Amino acid sequence: MGNLTDEAGVFHRVLFQEPMPTEIVKRYVEAHGHVFSTSELAARRQEAETIEIVLKRQLDVEAVEMVLRRKSPRHLLTQKLHIVLYLVESYAEYVPHFCNLERRLVRSYLVLGFLALQTIFKFLKGMFLIWKYRLV
Repeated sequence: MGNLTDEAGVFHRVLFQEPMPTEIVKRYVEAHGHVFSTSELAARRQEAETIEIVLKRQLDVEAVEMVLRRKSPRHLLTQKLHIVLYLVESYAEYVPHFCNLERRLVRSYLVLGFLALQTIFKFLKGMFLIWKYRLV
């Protein structure tokens, strides 16, 4: 893969289940250049290789990132996902992804319970994927 535009699109699709708008893709590429120097990326080659494997094999990005973040809170994958989140949170169309706009108490508890179970599943899946593909 290796293309920042493709990388941004995959990360956005994982987080929001929809294609990334062109404007935000451009901002991701710009932000990536500001946040990561060439020398820093070279020094973090193993982490970059992990991202390449995850993207090339279409592994569960969220599951892998969840486990890697626990080992290293500043892992390159975590930082790249943070860039996507930081970029989109200022756009009005993303407000529903970050805020509950309607008051639905029972539904909220059901969703919370489901998400708790999903988190456990994702964590176990991430541990398995890291073991299977020897990700760092």
